[in-house]
Amino acid sequence: MHDGTSWSESAKLVAPDADDFDYFGISVAIDGSTVVVGSSADDHNTFTLAGAAHVFAHDGTSWVHEAKLMASDAKSGDRFGNSVAIDGSTVVVGAGLNDPFGFTDAGAAYVFMHDGTSWSESAKLVASSLQARVEFGSSVAIDGSTVVVGATYDGASGVTNAGA
Repeated sequence: MHDGTSWSESAKLVAPDADDFDYFGISVAIDGSTVVVGSSADDHNTFTLAGAAHVFAHDGTSWVHEAKLMASDAKSGDRFGNSVAIDGSTVVVGAGLNDPFGFTDAGAAYVFMHDGTSWSESAKLVASSLQARVEFGSSVAIDGSTVVVGATYDGASGVTNAGA
């Protein structure tokens, strides 16, 4: 935190279910008193490397773990949480290695909304022109009602791995 003169560490955030090689902190985002942290190699529900994102809220005194976000259709190797973004009560989480409709590593981005009490998944976004191995969701951003999703390996305009 900045006190007007210098920067100092105010807290070290840690996943309450931390495990070896979760990659907690691979991505982070903050908006006001809410922080989202990606954990792209989190294992859960028998899925390895499925990924997760953790939401922390500052209660005026300390940072409190509010939620662990996971894709409703999580599968092994999705790497959900490789990118995160937040704006107000909306969180976007990238899963660059998700396989929508059988397209290997085509990727996806998930939108979560906070209703004042809890976080819930409200949408799964996929590229309008699905292609394997483009990693849609490798980066995400949000401002208001606009979400932007990067696809690192998209072959834009016929150029290999140009990105989009």
